[in-house]
Amino acid sequence: MNAALMQAIATQVHAIYPGIPIVPEQASYSTDGAVFRHAGIPTYGTQASFYKESEDFAHGLNECLPVASLYEGEALWYGLMRELAGPH
Repeated sequence: MNAALMQAIATQVHAIYPGIPIVPEQASYSTDGAVFRHAGIPTYGTQASFYKESEDFAHGLNECLPVASLYEGEALWYGLMRELAGPH
């Protein structure tokens, strides 16, 4: 695990969700990251939308996301990209 990346993720997640545990996991499904990893580029993913398991309709006939989750995810991604881009 890249320590600087994990710290940046923790910083941004905790700015929106204070105290939530940051738990690394390995996904059992395929993503576009496989192409980058095959080319030797370390690839990570992170979840930017948090909601109750009962609200998870991803990839189903009724796929949706709570509106608050959309805006919180946007803030998380924006902060993470700014932090990882370095001084600006």
